[in-house]
Amino acid sequence: METLDDRKIDAEEQENKSVKEKERPRKDKGKNKKLGCGLLSLSLLAIIVGVFLGLQLLGIVDVRPIIYKAGGRLPIVGQKFFPSGRLTLSPEERRRQELKEYEELVNKKFLELQTKEEELSKKEQELAKKEAELAAEAERLAKKSIVTASANEDVDVKDVRGESFSTLVSILQEMSARKAAQVLNGLSEGLAVEVLRALPSDVAGDILGRMDAAKAAALMEQLSTGKK
Repeated sequence: METLDDRKIDAEEQENKSVKEKERPRKDKGKNKKLGCGLLSLSLLAIIVGVFLGLQLLGIVDVRPIIYKAGGRLPIVGQKFFPSGRLTLSPEERRRQELKEYEELVNKKFLELQTKEEELSKKEQELAKKEAELAAEAERLAKKSIVTASANEDVDVKDVRGESFSTLVSILQEMSARKAAQVLNGLSEGLAVEVLRALPSDVAGDILGRMDAAKAAALMEQLSTGKK
């Protein structure tokens, strides 16, 4: 039989069980409330960060000093990646500094371009001088070849090729087509034909294209028919 004490113990256990069941929902509600507060805080933080980034992009507010100030407090890597010296710059000062750096870069590029242009101009002058010297030498050799051919009137033009003729051909290959055409315009047709035959076909073609039209036509006819 159940005694009075047993009934008392059972009643106390039932009461404790009821109290625990009532407290459990409160604890669950407390956890849910903390989780909700945490999510709300993260959302607010994300909104604040987004607003500051937007203001930074628009140039209204410079948030970098804030970032450097917070980052500079990080242990070990703080001062390495977020030097405190940059915190003294205001947004306007920072913009001026960036503009100055940009201007320095532009000036540097301009000076480099100017130097290259001067070097190119110097090379062009050297080439022009060399071409003038070659033209003078070519004319001298051409006259010498003409004199040699005149002194050997009974000898075929192609048989008077000598050192002067070979040098003339070499010089004409180094000259521009325009300058070489001027030299050939001053030669007799027979000598000019021999010079053109001694030149590579592409070089000879370029020179003929720059010569007097009538003389070029006559030379081309002799080249094609084999006349001297």
